[in-house]
Amino acid sequence: MSVFVTNMASMIGIGVAVDYSLFIVARYREEIGAGRSPDAARGVAMATSGLAVLFSGLTVIVSLAGLWMVDNTAIRSMALGAMLVVAVAMLTATTLLPVLIRSLGHRTYARSRLLRRRAAVARSGPGFWQRWTDAVMRRPVLAAAGAAAVLLALAAPVLGMSTGTGALDQFPRDHEARQGFEAAAAITGPGASSPVQVVVKGDAAAAQRVRAALDDEPGVAKLAAPVPARGGVTLLAAEPDAAGESAAAKALVDRLRATLPAAAGRGVQVDVGGVTASQRDLDDLVSGSMWKILLFLLGLSYLVLLVLLRSVVLPLKAVLVNLLSVGAAFGVLTLAYGTVDTLTPPLVLAVVFGLSMDYEVFLLSRIRERYEATGDTRTAVAEGLAASARTITSAAAVMVAVFGVFIAVGVPSIQQIGLGTAVAIALDATLVRLILVPAAMELMGDWNWYLPRPLARLLPRADFEAVPQAS
Repeated sequence: MSVFVTNMASMIGIGVAVDYSLFIVARYREEIGAGRSPDAARGVAMATSGLAVLFSGLTVIVSLAGLWMVDNTAIRSMALGAMLVVAVAMLTATTLLPVLIRSLGHRTYARSRLLRRRAAVARSGPGFWQRWTDAVMRRPVLAAAGAAAVLLALAAPVLGMSTGTGALDQFPRDHEARQGFEAAAAITGPGASSPVQVVVKGDAAAAQRVRAALDDEPGVAKLAAPVPARGGVTLLAAEPDAAGESAAAKALVDRLRATLPAAAGRGVQVDVGGVTASQRDLDDLVSGSMWKILLFLLGLSYLVLLVLLRSVVLPLKAVLVNLLSVGAAFGVLTLAYGTVDTLTPPLVLAVVFGLSMDYEVFLLSRIRERYEATGDTRTAVAEGLAASARTITSAAAVMVAVFGVFIAVGVPSIQQIGLGTAVAIALDATLVRLILVPAAMELMGDWNWYLPRPLARLLPRADFEAVPQAS
């Protein structure tokens, strides 16, 4: 397993565990405030927020499973650690938490205070979130355009994002390992510790031709003596004139892989390896897998939301706005670090996409519940957002605080994951959920709930309308 598995699991696990419990407890307290008995309130909370937790956790797990499309043990082990801890958080929120709520009784809520708050809100008129929702839906075009413009501006730097893998870059400049390496490199040469290793499978003449081509390469500072082995195999070690983790050394590997086979002659196999080559191969492996991960996330997230929301339009809108959050996170990472660690983009993509779907599920399931009860899109969006906005922003604040700890400590690769996810969650819970989503739903009107009849008969039903409404 990767050494970063514990970081990844604790980062994701602490955040989602608190979030899932918060959503269920908040709904339970809301139902108590609406006049239900504790048993009835607990049942409604589990039938609504508990159901949303299951779909949300499933979406996060599905998103992280997309990382298994990268044939790399480090990425797969970090993904597995995060998937397992999300699964445990789901099980805890839907099994242990209801038992704790029942066992704690009135300690879970202050019924008199909740009832007084409800009465005070009724006397004072619409609350802050209701007024906010009304303002957004009054000018949906302006709200949607403004939020999208901010997200696109933050995402713009991603066009110039570069990635790299550097073991030394994980240490601060005053760390003894880095200082020792730099001191040694000043004496022996920057590429002495990371020679390019070339294996020639052919006769001695072929090995000599490859050695001559290496000697003519301007990026090679020094050649070691050939090391012959059995079966006509020869090892050639070439010291680059740049540090092994540098772009120049990786460019040298690319040139050697392109030119040495031709120099060796027909029928001769030439393999170019070493530390620099392995880092170059990792860069290519990850960058070449990003499109597969993205398609996987888009497709399966769409299917999960299709089943939950019973709409072909809302899941499409959800995955598109989540792409804006991911793009903005990558843009901020580019501005902050310049060169981003190779493993960071796929991890941030999967984590952010999954956690963004968390809030999408909770918000849209609440809106869907109100639509089932009222049959009016505008009313459903207004009531659903007003009822869930406070909880969503509180949950996002918890998540950002957890990720913020990892920004302050640890190695740069973990700091980058923490920063990317914290920025994306903060933007998602504010610009996206509180502005872009309600504005877009207001513009789409009844099209939000479009579902072809043949598909409606096939899909299972998340039966929110079966939840009785409190008087």
